[in-house]
Amino acid sequence: MLVAPCAEIPMPPKKSPRVSKVKKLSVPCTREFAVAAKQQALQALQRNREYAVESIVGERGVIAHKTKEYKVKWQDYSECSWVPHTDIDKKCQPWLDYKKRKKEQAHSVAGVATIAADLLMLPSATMIQQICKEAGIQESEILFIYAGVPCETYSIAGRTNRNRDLHKTAHGYNFRNIDAERTPCCPAEVNCKYADKARLHDRIVQHVLQALQSGYKRGFNYHFGIENPEGELQHRPFMTEEQWPVGLPRAYRPFHCCAFQHKAKKPMSFWTSILTYFPTGTTGNGLCNNGECGMGTWNTVTGMFNHIVKIARNPIDGFRGEGAFRQKNAMPEAWTEEFLRHAMQERPQRTVIDLCAGWQSMRPVCEKLGLNYVAFDIEGDRNVRKATQAYITQG
Repeated sequence: MLVAPCAEIPMPPKKSPRVSKVKKLSVPCTREFAVAAKQQALQALQRNREYAVESIVGERGVIAHKTKEYKVKWQDYSECSWVPHTDIDKKCQPWLDYKKRKKEQAHSVAGVATIAADLLMLPSATMIQQICKEAGIQESEILFIYAGVPCETYSIAGRTNRNRDLHKTAHGYNFRNIDAERTPCCPAEVNCKYADKARLHDRIVQHVLQALQSGYKRGFNYHFGIENPEGELQHRPFMTEEQWPVGLPRAYRPFHCCAFQHKAKKPMSFWTSILTYFPTGTTGNGLCNNGECGMGTWNTVTGMFNHIVKIARNPIDGFRGEGAFRQKNAMPEAWTEEFLRHAMQERPQRTVIDLCAGWQSMRPVCEKLGLNYVAFDIEGDRNVRKATQAYITQG
């Protein structure tokens, strides 16, 4: 029996897979392209990477001015960077360790020395050296020398006293003429106690300038500042840029105390070696700005801003009661801290010398910042003297 061969069954044709068209990119294969691609890849990697704080090593700025930053050392990185205080986890261990170190530093480093002597009795060429020797420090350790020179004869209040009691005095109770240079009210040959005191204060200021100049000539470029209420001192020839001692840096930085939470407006003059320092305070420029300081109230009748306290006006509007004289003359701690922190950013030294220290209003700030504080005043520590007088009176 014959079997017919199997007929070939035709298979369905295979479908070819759909191939999408690939667009050919024209990419230059260059070294510059490869470097740029690598940098982009590293940047993408960095964006997705978490950074761990190894330690906090410094700080700058003020929270009230929204400039507060901390210098952070990151794990696995050699360089540090400044980070806004709002980005710091206040519960992390590096932050707690930093605050602990700052507290220990404030208690262990800060030292206080008070020297009672007359500035004019020390030769200007060696005055700072002698103060350092008496305080047990080296001149190379000085961060800042502050001079709140006597202000009585430079105050503008003297102008309002020109016509008082003319039957007793030849010119009232003013100390200086209202001329371009604010010269003493009477010639030297005239026996006038007001003119004599004006000349004495001029000698003190010039003595301080000469002492600072001598220090700079010895190679010690410590920072310094001379402060006085805005008034006649800025008109004296020796304070002008033209007659300023050769070799001493000079920046004039006026400010208002009310911008640093003082109850009175109290306009001030400040000459300093910190050329990069500009007062800021709570207003941003260290000035009242017609009430931006917030230290007072608006008079709806006159449309004027009235500060809580007024100085060199009616005594009833000024500081009164126990400690009034000290409150009137002391400088705002917020301002002191501001310029000292600025100095600390530029120099590593840790000692502040306060010439004409008076009530030592700088001392609490220096203790807070962990700085050594040397007070120099003809009357020593007036706080101690006041306490002693009160004790004797009560006894």
